[in-house]
Formats: sequence, C-alpha cells, structure tokens
Amino acid sequence: MSEPVFDPYLVPSTDLLRNLAGARMQRELAEIEHSLVTARALELMDNLPVPDGTVAQLCSIHRFLFQDVYDWPRGSDHTQNRPRLSRQE
Repeated sequence: MSEPVFDPYLVPSTDLLRNLAGARMQRELAEIEHSLVTARALELMDNLPVPDGTVAQLCSIHRFLFQDVYDWPRGSDHTQNRPRLSRQE
C-alpha cells in the first residue's frame, strides 16, 4: 500500500480544500464560498476593471474574489486588500 500524498491545498486526510472558514464538509464549504464570493463579486461590479487581457489581471481578480474563503490564492502578498485591476491604477 502506498503512502498518502501530501497536498498543501487540502485539509489533511481529506479531499476538502483548506479554507479560512474552518469548513470540514464539502456542502458547508460550498455554501460559505458562494456567499462570500458573491459579496466580493457585487463589490467588484461596482468598480469594474478595464480589461487588459493579462494573466496578472485575471489572477488579481481571482485573489480578490476568493480572499475571504482561501488564504492560498493570495500568493505571497497577504497585505493587499484590493488587487490591481487595471493599468490606470
């Protein structure tokens, strides 16, 4: 029998994504993610970025949307509250 593989994105010994909410069940995480990401999406829609077509911008939007649910989309900069969403910023 092989040793379990460590996945830094999962809660140990589960197939559940590591999360800031402390959710331990998939359904619970899905409900929390939906609520928090929807709130961030509404916030983002109030100030839509000018599309620049870059992967960096896409990553910034992803970090912004999921920042309340997961710590790992933030990358190494944990102090940034609002991502760079356009070239004008």
